[in-house]
Amino acid sequence: MRYIITTVTVVALIVGIALGFIVSRALDGSASAAPPPPADTKVREQNLDGSGLIRVHEQGTANVNVTNSSLSVGGTVDVGNLPAVQDVNVLSMPSQPRGDLVSLTFTNSLSQFVDTSDCSHVSILARAPVGIGPLILFASPDGTTRVLRGDPGATIGNNVDGYTTAFAENLPVAEPFLQVYVPTPNPTDGWIWCVR
Repeated sequence: MRYIITTVTVVALIVGIALGFIVSRALDGSASAAPPPPADTKVREQNLDGSGLIRVHEQGTANVNVTNSSLSVGGTVDVGNLPAVQDVNVLSMPSQPRGDLVSLTFTNSLSQFVDTSDCSHVSILARAPVGIGPLILFASPDGTTRVLRGDPGATIGNNVDGYTTAFAENLPVAEPFLQVYVPTPNPTDGWIWCVR
């Protein structure tokens, strides 16, 4: 009887060890692991251009025109191997000075008062069919009282389209109203360009 008990014990021990090994393999997942990936396969591209480079269908230069009410920008964009349709975003436009042109009327060589309260700088132009002297400016706080501002350092020109001319450019403005005096017997035209 001792022989039977020993044999059953040994067989049970062997079965227990084998069963424990199988269960442990199933729990750690190594029994159902995926096979390793296949090795890299070398591929040779067949669609090459004359230089041996891969051909790309959408290449070239696209014409781009951006139009704004006050500015038109044009040019080309090299799209290389990007899609044929491209969005172009203009991030900033060049700043252009905004202003107004005021025509001057003269009485005895003296213009009307011009409201310059919104101007940062002004340029003044005048012309006459006969000789013209340097421009003289008057400032005014209210458009009626005159204060001599003086000679703005105008440039005098001769015989431009049959007129003598005088102009002063980019003068800073600190007063609300300006008046222009043109020393000539008969000034014909005058303008103030007000830059905001």
